[in-house]
Amino acid sequence: MELIQLIKYSPKRQVLFETVQRQQDCSTNCRIRTICPTGWTVRTVRGNFRQQNFLFAQTVEKLLLDSANGKSVAITEKIQEMYNGDIDMQKLKLHLQMLPDVIKCSLLDGISIKKVTRVHTICQVLNENPTCKTLLSEVHKLLKLYYTIPVTTSSAERNFSALKRIKTYLRSSMTQSRLNHCVLLHVHQDKTDELDLHTIAKEFVQINERRINFFGKY
Repeated sequence: MELIQLIKYSPKRQVLFETVQRQQDCSTNCRIRTICPTGWTVRTVRGNFRQQNFLFAQTVEKLLLDSANGKSVAITEKIQEMYNGDIDMQKLKLHLQMLPDVIKCSLLDGISIKKVTRVHTICQVLNENPTCKTLLSEVHKLLKLYYTIPVTTSSAERNFSALKRIKTYLRSSMTQSRLNHCVLLHVHQDKTDELDLHTIAKEFVQINERRINFFGKY
């Protein structure tokens, strides 16, 4: 309906749309239909939430919340396959069974926990009781892995933003090799800041005699 209203604001577009629509064979399924912009946006958002990483994060979250609330749950094959080398599944099953008792005995801000609705609550309980991190070591590992699941694609967008800052209009003739080196230094800024520029310059100058004669003793 929104698109129809937009077309009505422009008579030329409305005539063009009706002309193309009449030319289509009504008996076929390829007939042009109006597209609702709102519905299109909703479908796009739903598609983002149906990404594999997001669905996997939902599976891990459900496992943790159901276990924390005392429900009997089974570790899915997908979790076992993903974390087979990182987590002992037999221990994890036992630790998940112990998790409700630990939460019932814990207090957050002096208030007992009746029902766990967020994974963050489990983290708070473990942080306030460091002994529980050792007691429920496999649950602690699962929580750390859960918080490192990449569920969005914003990292790719940040990479393009960084690329735009590095390869500016004044650097348009930069070769691919130099661009790779600059991007590598930009991405790992924490390591780059630790480099001793004086030592690097000295090593660069002393590689051969020609550089020593050109730059002198550094």
